[in-house]
Formats: sequence, structure tokens, C-alpha cells
Amino acid sequence: MFSRRALTSVARANRTVALRFYSEGATGAPRSDGSGDAFTIQGSAVYCPQDSHTNYSSPQQKREKAQEDLYIKKHQAEQLAALKEQIKKQKESLDELEKKINSI
Repeated sequence: MFSRRALTSVARANRTVALRFYSEGATGAPRSDGSGDAFTIQGSAVYCPQDSHTNYSSPQQKREKAQEDLYIKKHQAEQLAALKEQIKKQKESLDELEKKINSI
């Protein structure tokens, strides 16, 4: 069994690690070496390092990129289908309204 002291030190270590993760990351402030972070504005667009023609050299990176692209494509197809359904319903309601107007 673990002693009570060992368990509390493990718990403290986990909190410290969690705090460290929360304290790092893009804050919007420039880095000390002059390079920007994810929020640095280059010209008129926001610079995002992931979108800057990343060279996917490893097979794992290529596979992850392909999976992300496939997910995005499926999501966009679902959105498009939903929009087409909404358009269809709107056209039907317009047709009904036109029939009512013509009957008057």
C-alpha cells in the first residue's frame, strides 16, 4: 500500500503538471525572440502556423491530415444537405402561399 504522504505528493505533482499545461500556450503576446505566436497578425490576415503549407513528412502526420480532411468534408456535406432540405421546405411553403394568393 502507498503511504498517505506518497499519495499526497503524487496528487500535488499532478496539480503542478496541470497548472503548467494551463499556464503555457498562445497568449497573444509576442515571444521574446521576436517571433510571433498563433495570434500574431501578418498583413491583414491572422497568421496560423498550422495552415502555412505544413510539410507532412511522416506517414502518421499524413494519415492524421487525411482523417481531418475527411471529417471536414463529411461535415460540410451534412451541412449542405441540411441547407438543401431547408430550401426545399421554403420553396414548398412559397408555393402554398402563391396558391392561396391566386385563389383570392
